[in-house]
Amino acid sequence: FIKNSALSRYLIFNIELLNIFERYPICKIYSSCGRQQYNTKNFLDNNKTEIGYKATKLFLKNLNNYVPNILNRKKIIFLVDSNRVAIFEGTKEKNPYLKNQREFFIKKAKDDGYSIIDLKNTFETETLIDKRRFYFKNDSHWNYEAHKLIANEILKKIKYLKFQETGIIN
Repeated sequence: FIKNSALSRYLIFNIELLNIFERYPICKIYSSCGRQQYNTKNFLDNNKTEIGYKATKLFLKNLNNYVPNILNRKKIIFLVDSNRVAIFEGTKEKNPYLKNQREFFIKKAKDDGYSIIDLKNTFETETLIDKRRFYFKNDSHWNYEAHKLIANEILKKIKYLKFQETGIIN
């Protein structure tokens, strides 16, 4: 798995995930390790957000090294997903970590000159219009409707960027 996964290699080598797991074994996150009790809430509250922000900064720093020209960065479009189930059900995001990480990534990527498609607004608008579900009933992955909607959003963004390049809009 590690050999064939760019994400796992990135996490292990750049974020030093193995060192994190040595300091904070998985068993401490989900339950106790042996007899030792561990306060998982404090671990997650105190370290998860910091590690997430660090991962975002490192990812963007490395990408910036590959794409040093800020004008070329605009051509890279990040799709930032949201909790489609919560949107469809009309509930709030229950996990502040996900909301904070999402907002942090959007801000940092924009600050570094990348293009963003924030799918939260797209899914909210479309769900209000006709209550379409954008995920499968048995899991939360994108369904056909979501893929179609996202393809249209990407096309709109590409057209917008092309107009920006020509100077018609800025």
